[in-house]
Amino acid sequence: MARRRSPGSDVTCVVPDWACGWLYRFEPRFPGKIADIAQRIAALAESLPAGGSCADSPPADSPPVETGIPSPKWYTPIAWLLQVLFLDGFIRWKDRMKVLEERFSGCDLCVRECHRGAWRRTGTGLEHWGETCDLCLRCVYHCPKRAIVLKKGLKDNRRLDGTLYRALSREAEKACENTIDARKK
Repeated sequence: MARRRSPGSDVTCVVPDWACGWLYRFEPRFPGKIADIAQRIAALAESLPAGGSCADSPPADSPPVETGIPSPKWYTPIAWLLQVLFLDGFIRWKDRMKVLEERFSGCDLCVRECHRGAWRRTGTGLEHWGETCDLCLRCVYHCPKRAIVLKKGLKDNRRLDGTLYRALSREAEKACENTIDARKK
């Protein structure tokens, strides 16, 4: 299976692809994990009495359900350090949003999609209001012409799009279908 990028982060908007590409390798075991979840759900559904619900007790041979807060991962202290050193100041980037005029198409998708109203159409083009922006970066990732950037030099960095999500969804659905078909045999 070819490696795919996972959902990106704010890093891709401020760091060149060559420096952050390793962050966006999607876990190759993803379809198998989804298939395992589907198998557990199918086993639970088969074990329920007619008219039963998932609130009924699970079968005795089912794996225990994890509850509570998971323990920290090995990389948690590193993530905390990175948060303090770099990411806490990232919110200041909301005042750096730029529209690349040579790519601007006037589709107004950013204006329609911005849940904070940070993008507004003016007589001369688009205007970004940093004070209302929460830096969700939906505008950057969803701009069909890649006209919205945080740093002009990174205008061609990889971005999230519907194609990635559709491909991952198809992989997960196929893994689930294969698992359920195998159970029926």
